[in-house]
Amino acid sequence: MITINYPLSIIQKTFNLIIKCSMVLIFSTSIAKADDLGCKKASLYCKIIKFKPSIDKILARKLASKISIKAKAAGIDPNVALAVLQHESGLRHVNTYKTTTQSTESCTKTMCSKVSTEVSNVFDVSIAQLNINTINHYNFDLKRLYKGDVDYALDCFMFVLSDKINICKKLNKTPYYSCYHSINDGYRFLYIEFVNKLL
Repeated sequence: MITINYPLSIIQKTFNLIIKCSMVLIFSTSIAKADDLGCKKASLYCKIIKFKPSIDKILARKLASKISIKAKAAGIDPNVALAVLQHESGLRHVNTYKTTTQSTESCTKTMCSKVSTEVSNVFDVSIAQLNINTINHYNFDLKRLYKGDVDYALDCFMFVLSDKINICKKLNKTPYYSCYHSINDGYRFLYIEFVNKLL
């Protein structure tokens, strides 16, 4: 029988490597189980992950918490609020512009010229895609919305959605959230079709 005597340092290193690999495996499994558990307890978080699979999990939890707290405070179903936000912006800070061309013409004795300038004016802003007219109507801070203040945008969104829900209730138009887009039935019915798929 041949006995091989390995140096103690090699045995120790091998043992340490096995321990480290086991710990990584246990830790990874724990995270997965915690994530599944979080999904069962927090459906809003799960929906965000479903809508945006590549989103950072910590960011998803924070966003779910903010939407849930702010929606409940405004008397709105958090699932409805999330579905509207997902439809409006894909849960991203987005500023949408309308570009127009402005031209000026001038002539001298020997030449005439035309100078054209493109002007892009913002008309929908933030994660809530609040229209510029809506922002002015409610006297919101356009700069904060434009710069991407998510907390402020969600506060403004909940305020507007709550108001639009009340308008729909008075007009007896269901589902009540649909007035967020328009009270015009043609636009409203399309909006319902899109948002209901996200509920």
